[in-house]
Amino acid sequence: MNTVLNQELLPSSGDDDRAQLRGTPWSVRLSRATLGRAALEIYDGERVVDVVVPTALISATLLGVLSGMQADGDPVTLAWGVFEAGQDAPPDVTFQRGRRWGNTSSKGAEVLIGRQFWLSVAEGRFATATATRSNGDIERRTVLR
Repeated sequence: MNTVLNQELLPSSGDDDRAQLRGTPWSVRLSRATLGRAALEIYDGERVVDVVVPTALISATLLGVLSGMQADGDPVTLAWGVFEAGQDAPPDVTFQRGRRWGNTSSKGAEVLIGRQFWLSVAEGRFATATATRSNGDIERRTVLR
């Protein structure tokens, strides 16, 4: 599987082939689903948070968002999804704090995984994440805590 790992991912130090997202509690692993399709497994520590498999049945590109704590104790937020059909770049992802934290927003740092998956990480605690697709459509998800 062709994998693009940037400086945000650290190779696994254990017996599995997960890559740790630098400074966060999350790691990811590329695997295979049925019919040989690529799958992305997302972990929070040892717990599987999501398994993402691109399919023609789902048109969404923003599939999940959650928050956690960095290794230094500061809050961090993660969004993930799949590339749009026919696109080779992730959507533009922005994290919004909401009224409770001052209504500010932040652009996430993108991590590309394989040819079909993306992650976006932002330092801080956020209420929602928004993904703007190449055609201008906007998807929004509430952050899971």
